Amino acid sequence: MLDVEEDPTCRFVDFTNETDWERFIAGLEETLRAWGLVEKGAASDGPKARILPLQQRHYLLVLHTDDAPAPTWTDATRHFTPTMLALANASLDAGDARSMHRFFGVESHLVLHQYNAAFGLPDAAADTFASISMDATLGVMDHDARTLLSSLIVALGNCNCTLPAFVRLGGDAQYLGAAVPGASGNIALHFETATVPEVPPAQQCLQGLMDFFQAKLQLPSNADESMHDVPGSDLRLGLSAAVGFAYAWHARTLSILHEEDPATPWRDPIDAQLRRNFPFQAVVWGPRVSPLRHLHLAVRWPALREGMFVDNVVHSSLDPVLAPEWWVSPEWEIDQDALPLTNSLRQLVQAFQQLRQVGHALLVSEMALGDNPLVSRYQESVPAARAAVAIGAAIGSWVKSTTSVDAVRDHVAHLFTSAPKDDVDVSASTWCTLPKVRHGVVVGQLVSRLAMLLVHEQGVHIQCAMWVEFVRLLRETWKAQLLLPWTGIGVDGLLHPGDVDPLDDVSMPTPDFHLNLLHQKLQMLNICIARYQRQRRRVFDSLQESAALGVLRRMDDLQSLGDSTRCVNIPKTQDPAPLTEDVAKQQQAILANLGVSAESTMLRQQIQSSSMLSDMQAFKAANPGTCLADFIRWYSPRDWLPRDPLDEAHDSDNISRFRQGQLSARMHEANVDAPTNVWHRLWASAAPVPAEKQRSLFNPVLEAEKVFDYLDTMSPRDLFYHLLVATLSNLSVLFATCHDDLPVVAIAQAALQDACDKAVSALDDEAVGSDGKHTTDDERRVLSALTDDAMEKALAALQRVEALVASAASAAHVLEGASPALRNALLSSTSSVRVPSPSDRAVLGSVLWPPALGKPSRPDRREYVLHGVAPRPFYCPVDDRDGRHPVVVSRLYAHFQEHSIRFATAMADTEF
Repeated sequence: MLDVEEDPTCRFVDFTNETDWERFIAGLEETLRAWGLVEKGAASDGPKARILPLQQRHYLLVLHTDDAPAPTWTDATRHFTPTMLALANASLDAGDARSMHRFFGVESHLVLHQYNAAFGLPDAAADTFASISMDATLGVMDHDARTLLSSLIVALGNCNCTLPAFVRLGGDAQYLGAAVPGASGNIALHFETATVPEVPPAQQCLQGLMDFFQAKLQLPSNADESMHDVPGSDLRLGLSAAVGFAYAWHARTLSILHEEDPATPWRDPIDAQLRRNFPFQAVVWGPRVSPLRHLHLAVRWPALREGMFVDNVVHSSLDPVLAPEWWVSPEWEIDQDALPLTNSLRQLVQAFQQLRQVGHALLVSEMALGDNPLVSRYQESVPAARAAVAIGAAIGSWVKSTTSVDAVRDHVAHLFTSAPKDDVDVSASTWCTLPKVRHGVVVGQLVSRLAMLLVHEQGVHIQCAMWVEFVRLLRETWKAQLLLPWTGIGVDGLLHPGDVDPLDDVSMPTPDFHLNLLHQKLQMLNICIARYQRQRRRVFDSLQESAALGVLRRMDDLQSLGDSTRCVNIPKTQDPAPLTEDVAKQQQAILANLGVSAESTMLRQQIQSSSMLSDMQAFKAANPGTCLADFIRWYSPRDWLPRDPLDEAHDSDNISRFRQGQLSARMHEANVDAPTNVWHRLWASAAPVPAEKQRSLFNPVLEAEKVFDYLDTMSPRDLFYHLLVATLSNLSVLFATCHDDLPVVAIAQAALQDACDKAVSALDDEAVGSDGKHTTDDERRVLSALTDDAMEKALAALQRVEALVASAASAAHVLEGASPALRNALLSSTSSVRVPSPSDRAVLGSVLWPPALGKPSRPDRREYVLHGVAPRPFYCPVDDRDGRHPVVVSRLYAHFQEHSIRFATAMADTEF
């Protein structure tokens, strides 16, 4: 026979005839390899998702993972897959109510969904879960489910991946699943769900379900008793059950036609606390209705075995009051966009951002409504104020307001006429308090109250009009020579002006550079009023002065250096001239620009020593014939160096050196005829003039006009800057003592204070740079962006605190008597909270089961999770040595609620 050469093409395999299902299985295998699931029974990297085509449809494969500890095996579970270990883990019986944990007791798993391509197909190489819209997923049709599951089983087997895989069916949370045993195992798992409207009464209780499960596992009736004592096993065999009853409390639902505000007893404790803190009596905060709308209580018996309970159609020993585990979860309903405090601050921030575009080109009076008689009256009383009403009317389209002129006048006048109620304590600890922010305003004093008034008004124009009226009333107060209301006196500025006669030699606080500039200006105006009154009194009293003019008191322990028989008198001196922060900076700039020449140095010394020259003149008048050394011993004691009385060697010139001691090197003067030391020069030029007859260092009329000039020429942007600072100061202490026993509220309050402090600092930086003298446009834009960012963070922090305080008040009202630990856990936890305390359980029980019922009501839902640990496929009391009957775990989940019962099974079986 002739040899025929073989056609080489016949040795190649033709792949052109592969089916759609083969391509789909190949795609599944490729996905498992790409996700690193080959030879794996658990996954730690996820979630992931990928879309796979099949015929004319698309399917979405999703990998779900859990942050669970690595599986550990024992002698009894050495043949288990990670999925089987999860089935045996009873802690997964109490997962989320609609999760795969609760249904099947699994951790890492795969789920196949049908995907609606109309939503768009993401990149085929993108496996991130974030790129997929779960709204586009559908349930698989029942007639395709088992075919798709078979494809998953083939792919899992080819990749030796023992993760459970599920196909989502068309019903609500219905699944069909399986898990392969792997190359080295022989235990397969099958998962299935079913929902039925009802079951026989015998199977509606735990005993009936255990009997049903025992029959499904083909175990004899005495199997549970015979498997308890299997020697050498660390896995307890037999049937066990976890039982859970669910109860719910629902708040009263308001009628849609209910027009009036609902009753708010839950707010009363907070409102009472704010009323005790006088500055916040009229603050509007929180939602209209109680945030706590629902409470869900789950009582559980985690590990029940035969003989530990009685639960059948006739009697049940499962009393929820005595359940070993109580878990409660709240449902809060808060409209985050309807919180009054947060909205008020947000509107203020938005107005400030809008007014950036206007800058300093307009005045507040120009921004006020053009037909506002308040502005016209203010223009008549202050001729220097510019008021272009046409400009204000042109910008009137920004924000409209319906507040009447009379209402504006009444609101602002209330700041100057209101007095504390009889039942309100106005001591220094309550009527005002220092802010929790740097460079803020004293909360409760005039600027703080003005901000509280303006922040509740709607509209930039009406707020500007209220400022115009406020400044007008300040002028009337100045003309009447009355101290400003709600402005602290005393050394620390916290003494209430109603406690004492503020003009009766009471110290007035100097402008505090640590506080806001507008607050400093009002402090300065108060000083002007007090100083003007005192000067008038001194002029009247000087007509009746005695010969001891200018002497405050005598220092009995200090004798004159020139005459040891005469004591030094302390003179009456003028009060130093107070300065606000902006004026102090202007003076520093002037002194810095004088240069370093001798003449400049001389001029700088004269400017800085005006107060000391006044004190020298008063000292000379009170101590005729005295010397500079006597003045220094009183004025600057550290510059006097006494000598040892036993030291006889001394050289005195009666100028810098004396028999009793000498001046320090800083005060020493070597050139007696032409002194160069500034102290000696001033002393030589000082005439003996008592303080009452000296030229005043401080002109209250002039300084008051400077304050009013600042207020009159303020731009709307600067006004809203001050309002923001004052509002942030108020907010930093508003809820400082409300539910501060709850750590979650205290932490949020501290975060709010920090955010307010940073926002005020950002506002200050932008205000300094807004003048344009030392900053560029780019720098100003950066400062504005930083301010906006800081204000957004302050708004977010305020929103959280306002919602938390409302939630805490609501929880305290509903769960009256509950421990702070429970209330704090309800506020801070996003899942169920365990209730171990008997007292807290009693409080919850009184809410869920009112005493009128006499006993706990019927549960809204009942859950049963049954575990069966037994040899398969045939029952054998002792495991055979050849391993033909290994121990496996099966699981039954039953969920009973009104009109429906859901079952989910995870059945294990061996392949043989």
